[in-house]
Amino acid sequence: EDKGNFQVVYDTTNNSKYIKIQNDLKQLQFFEKKSKDLNSKLNLPGNILVNIAECNEINAFYYGDTDTIVMCYEMMEFLDELFTSLYDDEQTIRAGVNGAMEFFFLHELGHALIDVYGIPITGMEEDAVDQLATIILLQKGNDGIAAIAATSTFFGIQGMSVTDVGQLSFADEHSLDLQRFYNILCFTYG
Repeated sequence: EDKGNFQVVYDTTNNSKYIKIQNDLKQLQFFEKKSKDLNSKLNLPGNILVNIAECNEINAFYYGDTDTIVMCYEMMEFLDELFTSLYDDEQTIRAGVNGAMEFFFLHELGHALIDVYGIPITGMEEDAVDQLATIILLQKGNDGIAAIAATSTFFGIQGMSVTDVGQLSFADEHSLDLQRFYNILCFTYG
């Protein structure tokens, strides 16, 4: 029985960069379209909020206590800076930012679905939701492959930027960035 929907909300911000990101997202209906598509495919036991917010860190989250996916302006800003540093073509930059952002949204969606449906996971949950995001994107054809490539670029650059093994977070719930890079590419190829 369908008792809920994905609902998109934007936190207010005074940061002019984040206001621009917010306006661009609203104009594109980026999260609204994804939520509408998910609402047509999933029967949820309750509402899941998709909150676009200022987080004071480059990240995205799922909070099970409030059934909220949080997509951080800082992550979107970082992705924009990363792809702007790599490419000169605005269309390629936008495709990279939007593709990686979609992957991270689907990653957090995976956490939400595991939580609200009580799905058992073997192994690391973070790896499972990376795999889910990859599988969903593979179903989208060339657009999905481009999103996977953008995300792999992100993880590859992040992973290769570590020059001292002491900087690596071996106890983190996520695999290392280079592991995620190779895992996503291997899962895509396989």
